[in-house]
Formats: sequence, C-alpha cells, structure tokens
Amino acid sequence: MLKKYEACLKRKKVNHSRAREAIYSIFLDNINCFMSVSELNKKLEEDYPKKVSINTIYRHLNFFVACDLVLLLQDDNKKAYYILVNKEAPVFKICPKCQIVAVEEITDKQQKTLCELVKPTKYQKAPFVVLHKVCERCG
Repeated sequence: MLKKYEACLKRKKVNHSRAREAIYSIFLDNINCFMSVSELNKKLEEDYPKKVSINTIYRHLNFFVACDLVLLLQDDNKKAYYILVNKEAPVFKICPKCQIVAVEEITDKQQKTLCELVKPTKYQKAPFVVLHKVCERCG
C-alpha cells in the first residue's frame, strides 16, 4: 500500500507532508472502515501532535481520491465517506433508512466478474459498486 502512495507522490510531483502521511496512516490502520471527515479529524487529533485544518484534510483526501488510494462514497443525503482502496472492484452497501455504509463480502468469482464489468470513469479510476440495501438492523 505504501508503494502505491510513494508512486503517486512521484507521479504528481508532490512533496512529502507529515499531515498527508498521518491521514494516510489512519486509513492503513483502519482498512475496510469508512470514515467521514469529522471522524478522520477526530482520529488525527488523537494521533497527530499538530492541529490540521479541515481544508487541509479535504485537500489531502482529494489527492488520495485522484491517486486511487482512497474511494469516496456519498449516501443519499450527500454525506461523504472515505475508505482505503485495498482490492479491485469492491462492493459497498448503504442502508437507505439509517445511512450506514459497509463493505459487502463477495466471492473471488464475483470479484473477477465485477472487475470485467465495472469499468473506470474519468472521475473514478478505481471501479466499485454501491448497493442501496436495507441493513439487518432496519429490515
């Protein structure tokens, strides 16, 4: 995962930033966990000694999305959630009632089929699928 991060820094000709590294390390420590900007900010305040502005967090998140390091999902209320890209064509589910976002487990065969079907776009290079499905709690 760090190799992809380092390659993106070189490709985009971006200098190293301690805040950017701290944000990315939070994602590495929380694989398969969705985080909103407020949750990410809370974790940064706990782990990182300096204050990082919300604008800086958004700027670094946009960088991660552009480099396909992190995926951006929005629920029906346009609330943004971010998750580390750790496999091809992941499947996510959002409950339309409670807006909980989760990773949907799929088989390797389903994963392979999705990789063939779901193509990258100019806005989102890393393909993924979002299911709007009522969760067990709300069902």
